[in-house]
Amino acid sequence: MNEEQGELARKIKWLLFLRVVILSFFLGATALFHFFKGGDTGLFRSLQMPLIAAYVISISSALVLPWVRNLVFFAHAQVDFDVLLITGIVFMTGDIESPFPFLYNMAIINSAILLFYLGSFITAGFSSLCYGALLLWSHYRWAGTIASGEGQLLMNLTLNIPTFFIIASLSGFLARKLFEAERLLMEKQKEYLDLEALKEALIQGVGSGVAITDIKGHINYFNTQAQALTSLQEGAVKGKKLSDIFPSLTYTFDGIQDSKKVTVDDFAFTDSQGRDKHLRLTVAPLSDPGQKAVGYVSIFE
Repeated sequence: MNEEQGELARKIKWLLFLRVVILSFFLGATALFHFFKGGDTGLFRSLQMPLIAAYVISISSALVLPWVRNLVFFAHAQVDFDVLLITGIVFMTGDIESPFPFLYNMAIINSAILLFYLGSFITAGFSSLCYGALLLWSHYRWAGTIASGEGQLLMNLTLNIPTFFIIASLSGFLARKLFEAERLLMEKQKEYLDLEALKEALIQGVGSGVAITDIKGHINYFNTQAQALTSLQEGAVKGKKLSDIFPSLTYTFDGIQDSKKVTVDDFAFTDSQGRDKHLRLTVAPLSDPGQKAVGYVSIFE
């Protein structure tokens, strides 16, 4: 499984989880509201059917997901199941008068997250087909009654179906931009880690001791040769000022010296083992692209 398939599989797992959570919340709230208002308990029982179906399909899908080879087809199938499930919920909760057509938008957004533009528009089209067919069937089923008013039918169709495609367009665009931003961030992070490894290899390959400090002289890097010369481990000196490690150092990192000038300093040093040494230290500034000093590199031998 390559990186893109792994990412799609991870998204599908989230879809399966969110499907159960969202349906449990909305159907549970609707059923309880209807129950406490003294309505027919038949609706309370009937709403258990889509919830049970959602649980069964979600758990089954999660179990077979590791063995699925065509994840794109599997993702389409999951979203299409959501659309059919939502259509069933709309049917059970009043057809034209149902408050749940907005759930189609959530299915479209899920499709955009999984499959970007193409997936969101396919789901918007399938949602329009299912919702339109349900409303037309309901209209002709109740023909001749108050519930079959053409005005409400046309209003529901003209308000909801265009909304499906608007949501598909916006969610597909945002999902694609987010995916590109995440990929770019991962590439930049990989480049940074590669450069960090290269820097580490180059500095460790230098025969002299190297210490890198911030603008105030606090150590944030101490290479192996520097540790050998001073008999100090990097962890023991990290965060300390270089002048605390080398008390005889005359460079004070107080900004008085020219920050663009390379300075050479000779001084005596006694390491932690009590051995006296004479060190020569060269301090050079590190600058950002704007030529502003951001730290110093100190080479000593």
